Amino acid sequence: MLLSPIFHRWYTNLFAFVVFIINLTAILSSSNLFMSKNTLKDTDKLFKIYYHNNVVSEYDTLMQIKHINPDIFIYTNKTPVSDNLKQELSAFSSLNIAKTKNGEDIVFGSKYEALDIGHIPFNKNEETIATWATYEANNRVFTVIAVSMPPIEHLYKRANKDLIKYLQDFIISRDEPVVILGDFSSSPWSKYLRELKIKTNLTHKSGQTLSYPSYIPWFLRLSNFSLFAHEGIKIIDITTGAKTNSDHIPVISKIAIPRFN
Repeated sequence: MLLSPIFHRWYTNLFAFVVFIINLTAILSSSNLFMSKNTLKDTDKLFKIYYHNNVVSEYDTLMQIKHINPDIFIYTNKTPVSDNLKQELSAFSSLNIAKTKNGEDIVFGSKYEALDIGHIPFNKNEETIATWATYEANNRVFTVIAVSMPPIEHLYKRANKDLIKYLQDFIISRDEPVVILGDFSSSPWSKYLRELKIKTNLTHKSGQTLSYPSYIPWFLRLSNFSLFAHEGIKIIDITTGAKTNSDHIPVISKIAIPRFN
């Protein structure tokens, strides 16, 4: 009986240490720490992207969007987006709302008028795993894809491989460079993400942040969020935002589009 609390404390500490080492490895391997830095030039067009999965309070989300003032924002809502929030977000030039596999609304908005918008469905009900929008900046056309994958308990099922295949086929079909970001419900070393990156010629400029779950210490969180980009699009920065009532922490990314002559 005396050994039980001691063993439990030892086991818990060991688990915490292992998770910390895994997360540290993921951060170092996915960051630009050992690569040439992407410096922002005066001629580059900067885009700030706000991403928040599993929003609980529409009010908190609206306040964060107004405070951060992103160029593009994406979030998933546990309940259908209210008419009041749609009206509040109407100041943005483009707003795209689709239904996810988990029955949530995924909202994609931007300050800039999109050349084209859509979503990537995976069944006859038009449920989606991603929404996308195409923009033009500095004489370049590019597409931003926002992903919201199924919960982590489905990670190792065949369905997850099929969903990644939908994304892969869509990216390959595009002529313009692509930025893809969001909650993949997958570890940074997932073989599905590796295959996606290789088969779509995504560069190694990717990043993960420790954003889930929000209610435990940062070094124990999972790095579900990922961001990848094609050559020609700079990844400037990826950081976490302020915690809300959600179990996910919002992520703020900065990308830049160099001038194309």
